[in-house]
Formats: sequence, structure tokens, C-alpha cells
Amino acid sequence: MRIALLSMALIFFGCNSKPKQKPEPFNKILPKEESIALNAQLIKEENFLIDQYVSRLPMTMNKTESGLRYAVISSENVGQDSARTMKLATIHFNLRLLNDSIQYSSYDHEPVQFLIEMDNVESGLHEGITHMKTGDSARFILPYYLGHGLVGDYAKIPPATSIIIDVRLLDVKDP
Repeated sequence: MRIALLSMALIFFGCNSKPKQKPEPFNKILPKEESIALNAQLIKEENFLIDQYVSRLPMTMNKTESGLRYAVISSENVGQDSARTMKLATIHFNLRLLNDSIQYSSYDHEPVQFLIEMDNVESGLHEGITHMKTGDSARFILPYYLGHGLVGDYAKIPPATSIIIDVRLLDVKDP
């Protein structure tokens, strides 16, 4: 008897529930003009946050046309090899957010190697490394579009987030 009553209750409440509305699409496609305006606003807000961060630093940062901020912090004059396209760079790095929390570090592992302007690393890292020579240490501040983009890295870097990379260029050589 209890099973029959429970079944009837489920049927009654199931039939009387409101039909589900179709959910709004999460990735709604915006018209081109709205998309451009939204992106420009994101960049403006991000530049403000980066400028606020840079104003608190005890160093002068250079800014490139792309929006990368960089400063060569120290040079040990280990070599005169400049980082250039198609060279194999070996680096140690700490990758942080603007709140200074370290998200990734090569110091916990082996140094990282990549072909400059060829391998899959942040485009801002490719650009920044070309301002260095072997033995240099530098700080790069990458706006989201030079880092992990609008989606982040699905792990430790949130969407549309600026990142800071403190890097030491250990070696540059032909691949």
C-alpha cells in the first residue's frame, strides 16, 4: 500500500511541475561590435590593475607595444648570447598572479627548455625572453591575452588573468 501511495505522489508531483525552460547558452555569440567593445573594456580594466601593481614595485618596468611589461633585474654576464627566434632557451621561472601567489615554479623540478617563438608557452614569455642574455634575471607581467587568454589554464590560472613570470635565462643555444 505504501508503495502505491508513493508512486501516486511521484506521478502527481511530476505531472504538476512546471516545464523546464531552455537554459541560456553560456557561450552566447556576440555581434562583432559588442565583442570588440567588451574586449576593449577588459583590456582597459586589466591595464589599470597591472598599472596599480607596477606602481608598488621598487623597479622601473618597460612596456612593449603588445602590452608586455618587463624589467631585467640582474645580469651575471655569464655569456653574451641573446635570446632570439629559433634558439633553444633554458630557463628557471616562478609564475605568479598579481596577488603574488606562486602558481607554478620550475625550481621544484628541472629547468624548462623551449624554442623561442616556436613552442607552446605563453606568447608574452616568447616576447620577453628576447630582451635577455644568458645569465639575466627578469620579471615579465603578461596581460591575459599574452598569457593564458580568456579561458585560463583550467587548473591554476583563472580566466582573463594577468600573470607575472620571474625568469632566469640559464642558456641559449642552437637546437
